Amino acid sequence: MTRKKYKGQDGASLTIIERGDYYYIAWVFPDDDFEGACLGEDTVPEETPKEQEDWEHWMAQKVAAPLAELQETWGFAWTSLKKARAVLRDINEALLSGDAPWPDWAVKAKSEGWTPPKNWRP
Repeated sequence: MTRKKYKGQDGASLTIIERGDYYYIAWVFPDDDFEGACLGEDTVPEETPKEQEDWEHWMAQKVAAPLAELQETWGFAWTSLKKARAVLRDINEALLSGDAPWPDWAVKAKSEGWTPPKNWRP
């Protein structure tokens, strides 16, 4: 079975970061291994965001929040790598199968009669 990893439009993907005694899940950018936001650093908005990048982070936090063992300065934390991996797997699954908002170009094209190819995702 091949595990799928979600990659955002900007190429960022989620990965597990170890800091001290805890494990965190953060966005990492492939070109320079730059760490972006950790999940749980900020609050999860109630409303579904309209922008794709905001939606990705929102959905990841929405899945992770109830599964977090605690919330530290860096964000949601887990005490074992095994637990963090299970949460990351759930997040990737949700991001890959979720209803992401369509980009503006796709909304416009759809209104003009465009039919998305089979298995197309925004």
